[in-house]
Amino acid sequence: MRPEDGKRFSEIMYEMAETIQGAMITERGLRVRFKALMDFSIEDIEEAANRLLKTHKFNSMPNVAEFVDAINEASGKIPLEDKAEIEAGKVLSHLRRYGAATSPRFDDPVTRELMNGQWRYGAWARNVLESDLPWWRKDFVRAYKAHSSLGMIENSLLQNLAKVTVKSIPSGRRATA
Repeated sequence: MRPEDGKRFSEIMYEMAETIQGAMITERGLRVRFKALMDFSIEDIEEAANRLLKTHKFNSMPNVAEFVDAINEASGKIPLEDKAEIEAGKVLSHLRRYGAATSPRFDDPVTRELMNGQWRYGAWARNVLESDLPWWRKDFVRAYKAHSSLGMIENSLLQNLAKVTVKSIPSGRRATA
């Protein structure tokens, strides 16, 4: 959103508060929500508000995370928690089908990293007990979410470092030894 979308954003939020019995919104709450949702267009916000009005089950204003989930759902993006669950299912499916005998090739880079680093697939598959799998799944989902967030931070830091480095290299000059 752009700063000039503030008026329409406020209208959307006040309209939501009007239609949800018991919901309240304050000026401070509006500012916080606006800042938190700045990465999305006003059209995304409006569509998410309409979706949430039809599905929200509580007598409170939907929080920022609910707006983000609604926007992601509308755009076809899978929430990180669901993606982590899907990836855990892939690991367990491979384990049940092939055991430790066949090393898997995971397409997802986070899953690949976790199953080569935190849990070395071969050793893990030979030693894991069936009764440990529900706990492993929870640990995997937590690790997946943490690793995904860390990866995004590291990628943005690396991209910024690369931009600064490239800008600092003089063009047209040759290095001399």
